[in-house]
Amino acid sequence: MMWFVLFIAILLLTACLEKETTTYEYTLKGESEHWTGEYSVKGTEVWNEKNGRTGYEHESEDELILTFTGMKEEKKSIKELEYSYETTVGAGSGTTTFESPNENDDIIITHRGASIGAAKMKEDEVIKITVKWNGQEETFQLQNGE
Repeated sequence: MMWFVLFIAILLLTACLEKETTTYEYTLKGESEHWTGEYSVKGTEVWNEKNGRTGYEHESEDELILTFTGMKEEKKSIKELEYSYETTVGAGSGTTTFESPNENDDIIITHRGASIGAAKMKEDEVIKITVKWNGQEETFQLQNGE
């Protein structure tokens, strides 16, 4: 009899708590004269209903990769670069200094982030990227190529 009561209690609790989980992953890409960019987003959304109330939880991870595509000779003159990006749900920036750049080394900048409870970036978002180096500046956009 105890097992039957426990079973009914679990059944009632389950009926009062419904959960729908959605995962997503997408990549936005773009390029300028000297740079390519790629912004990847992975996340999970959880919609739940408990006692007649709807709840929402969200968490995500993102990664921005900027790659210098200019001439090899130009690479060795880069001593410092600054970058920034803007989305509708946030922004980021950074500065990187190079001790003794080599024309054979690739210049790849990676910026990672994560959030819990923040707004979800949409798949059709357009991200503005700005890169500054050696007195030069390029601004370009990343978007979903699908």
